[in-house]
Amino acid sequence: MNFGADRPRVVFQDQLLQEKAQLEMTCSMTNSFSRSAAKRRCQTRNRSGTAAVETAVTLPLLAVLVFGSIESANAIFTRQSLEVAGYEVAREVTRPGATPTLAATRAQEVLSARGINNYELQITPTITAATARGTEVSVLVRTNATGIGIGPLRFFKDKTLEAQTFMVRL
Repeated sequence: MNFGADRPRVVFQDQLLQEKAQLEMTCSMTNSFSRSAAKRRCQTRNRSGTAAVETAVTLPLLAVLVFGSIESANAIFTRQSLEVAGYEVAREVTRPGATPTLAATRAQEVLSARGINNYELQITPTITAATARGTEVSVLVRTNATGIGIGPLRFFKDKTLEAQTFMVRL
């Protein structure tokens, strides 16, 4: 049988069986040069479909890894944005003559610049003009992490991200 023929050929079931038997006989030859060539042919024939199976196994894992990394990066960015907003609010509210309204405005500026519009701001104790100097002020900024994912997987679904900052009133 001529494996290197350039012309197309019609293969029937009997011919396939004959080729398989001949290939098995070729694989068992004793000549080392012929044996290596026949072994390559045997391995090539036995590996058909391997790439498809490997892709089917690894592609879902790769997709989970990629989307998980993107969502984790978004969660880290959101958490860092909450930290920055908490620091800015604490800095604003601990100034002499500051009001919680000015602090809330500053939080709105910082978080909206980073694309966070749904958040909760909590300042304790309530700051008034009578709040004494040296009072420790706690600022808690919290947001829902449901909207930070972009893929089909939602690892942070129904989770809350928060950042708390402490500062002493001047």
